[in-house]
Amino acid sequence: MNTRPRSRFFLRFLLAFTFNILTGQLLFAADPDPGLAAEGGTTKCCIGSDFNAAGPWAPTEAIAFGDFNGDGYQDAALGMPSFDVDNVEDAGAVRVLYGSSEGLTTTDDPSVDLELWDQDRLEVSGSGEVEAGDRFGASLAVGDFNQDGYEDLAIGSPGEDSSAFEDSGQVDIIHGSPSGLVGCHSCNNRHETLVRETFVLESAGTNFGSALAAGDFHGDGYPDLAIGSPGEVNADGAISGGVFLYTGSYSESPQWWYFGGVTRHYGIRSGFGSALAVGNFNGDKNPVTGLPLDDLAVGAPHDDVRLGSYYSFVTGGTVLIYEGSADGLKHDKTFHQDDPLLPTCSSYGNKLCEVGGRLEDGDQFGASLAVGNFDGDYNPDTNLSLDDLAIGVPGEGHWLKLSQVSAPGPFPDGVGKEYVEDAGAVNVIFGTRTGLEPQDNRIWHQDNGFDHTDMPDKVEAGDGFGSALAAGDFNDDLRDELAVGVPYEDLEGIPRAGLVHVLLGSSTLKDLEVWPHNRVWNHLQLDNPIRSNDWFGDALGAGDVNGDGKIDLAIAAPVHADVEGSVAHVLWGTRHHYGPGWNKWQSWYEATNRLEEGP
Repeated sequence: MNTRPRSRFFLRFLLAFTFNILTGQLLFAADPDPGLAAEGGTTKCCIGSDFNAAGPWAPTEAIAFGDFNGDGYQDAALGMPSFDVDNVEDAGAVRVLYGSSEGLTTTDDPSVDLELWDQDRLEVSGSGEVEAGDRFGASLAVGDFNQDGYEDLAIGSPGEDSSAFEDSGQVDIIHGSPSGLVGCHSCNNRHETLVRETFVLESAGTNFGSALAAGDFHGDGYPDLAIGSPGEVNADGAISGGVFLYTGSYSESPQWWYFGGVTRHYGIRSGFGSALAVGNFNGDKNPVTGLPLDDLAVGAPHDDVRLGSYYSFVTGGTVLIYEGSADGLKHDKTFHQDDPLLPTCSSYGNKLCEVGGRLEDGDQFGASLAVGNFDGDYNPDTNLSLDDLAIGVPGEGHWLKLSQVSAPGPFPDGVGKEYVEDAGAVNVIFGTRTGLEPQDNRIWHQDNGFDHTDMPDKVEAGDGFGSALAAGDFNDDLRDELAVGVPYEDLEGIPRAGLVHVLLGSSTLKDLEVWPHNRVWNHLQLDNPIRSNDWFGDALGAGDVNGDGKIDLAIAAPVHADVEGSVAHVLWGTRHHYGPGWNKWQSWYEATNRLEEGP
């Protein structure tokens, strides 16, 4: 492709009020609010958008799966933060579709609202009012927050105004029940609301709830909820970002870390907390309870990284890793790109680790995150999975091979190559018994051997490869696959139609399989016409909607407006080597409340 809506691409991160850090320390704690626990899931990285879409034409920007009615089938939640509610722009809504043995289902009962949730329906704060720009549904997480045996849905509204400040943010919890999600303040505590002032002094523009992720970071059996707040102001008055941790154990207090003011990173607006992901990267467990200890990855896609001179910095982005323990999360390592000959971690300070990729301004390393066990290994001491971390770098530039150069040199670097901006890349760092380590890390882009006939283009400016990620065992081979969204890819001359790569897990050489084994999806393969600005693959998710034990892949095409509005596809997992969608898929058309199946 040649062009991409750069205003939207950067607004997705700039409107998140993304800001700068390096490491963290526990700063504040507040009284616990009973009834909260959670589990991990894939998170979306950003909250901004230039959409002003009413109703069904609002894009799906977040996807989560959970069993909200306890029937053994996972249900799909689709976050649409740009949804207009009663002509209130960008108030936001969440669509919920329930799973069954036949996959996703709807109802023919006209009295049923097909589970469209907004803040009016929740009676948020008892007022029943929605506000412009709340962006309810910008982030989602699933878990049994009140531990009643039914999974619940956490929903971020990073644009929610408090009584005194704009865009301070909010998180709502809708609890599950035998009849599914039930939420309102007057419904026997079936709904909870978390706001910033519960924890610390509030301020404007913090965007609390920009990202959500959950897991058991203490190994005590009480899952915890991590909440990204990339606009947090630190003790020095700098907008450094923060992460709130709402602990599931009621003997603990909710915690907040602030990151910044350390010697290596002097910038602000790093976006710390814009993306979150949970996994057990070292395969450890609590020695007392014997339960696994989850770790937390935090993306700071606009963080500064020192380059050469002590006062020379590149805004390439970082990802910080916090290791779970019986005492809670502790900083372990900080990763950034620098294309080193020997990937290493510094042996002092906060363990800065370098992985492959050219370090450049605007790379947005850490804009999206996903966790999976791509090589199927485990910790022999605990028999627990060694999870791996995929890191989206949608702003990564790329030097084309000489055979791909469209015009003769010389070029600026004098070597006869052509440079393309914002092509995108994905770094994969593999788990070990000592956690994530830079050795054997991989970097993937559309010049790694992606020569599929359904994708005539290769590395091109503005593709945004890695803008969205999801991981799951889509082909039932006991190794996770990685789905990579390329929402701004041109197809057959149609700009920004978008596509999704599925890279298969592999047990050899800590790698992921590509051509001829990778699968590439676009709208044509799902019986849909290709349209410009579809942004197919702009949001991804993974879950099991038909209860067959195989993970299904969800793909959103948020702007299919000139056909039927926003579309979400669920590709069923299969034992076929090529992974999801080989036998069946389902497509949800938001504009007409219609569910179709293929092939």
